Amino acid sequence: MTIDRKLSATSTIPGERDDAAAMTGTGRPIALFAVKTVHTLIFFSMSWAVLYTLYSGLTNRVSRKTGMAVAAVLGEGIVFASNGGRCPLTKVAEGLGAVNGTVGDIFLPQRFARRIPAVSSALMSVGLLAMLWHRLNANRDARDEEALK
Repeated sequence: MTIDRKLSATSTIPGERDDAAAMTGTGRPIALFAVKTVHTLIFFSMSWAVLYTLYSGLTNRVSRKTGMAVAAVLGEGIVFASNGGRCPLTKVAEGLGAVNGTVGDIFLPQRFARRIPAVSSALMSVGLLAMLWHRLNANRDARDEEALK
């Protein structure tokens, strides 16, 4: 049984390609740039949706936009989970020569990019829990007013 592993001239880790290899003959730099650009635009869209959900929950200003934001983030979560915890664009970026296709295949510093799932999940949870809290308090206040009548 043999394992096909590609090594660049400068990489010392089996299966790992470096940026120089990705940008030379082994990768497709224009296509990879396009995938990274699309992935980055999706990231900013999803970030906006998470932050809008947080804002809506904290300020109790729930609107149709909030519903669309929640649906977008939940839809992305379903795609992410159904793909084994990886974005589908990750495989595309790796196939085009990205060093690795984790969240580092977007145009963000690696230290920041690694923390995106944890931070965005926490912010989304706070926003959703705040919406739930406001909803439960509104129902309680309505019941209290009915009891006083």
